[in-house]
Amino acid sequence: MITDGLAAARDAFARQDWKQAYAGLSAAEAARTQLSAGDLECLAIAAYMLGKDEVSADVWSRAHAEWLRLHDPKRATMHVA
Repeated sequence: MITDGLAAARDAFARQDWKQAYAGLSAAEAARTQLSAGDLECLAIAAYMLGKDEVSADVWSRAHAEWLRLHDPKRATMHVA
């Protein structure tokens, strides 16, 4: 079940298991699960920690847009360089 995989990915992120977090969040997204803005942030961080800079930048942009869509500009600007 995809929600179990997403929960496992969130747990891996909390444990700083970047490889498992990235794999789980990427798999959830590939299965067309709508990731929350927070999940997108986690995916961006995990990608960055694994040296996937282009992926990280793309996902940060998507997280930024999602926070704006949710009317939370403060959160949207937290990670803008």
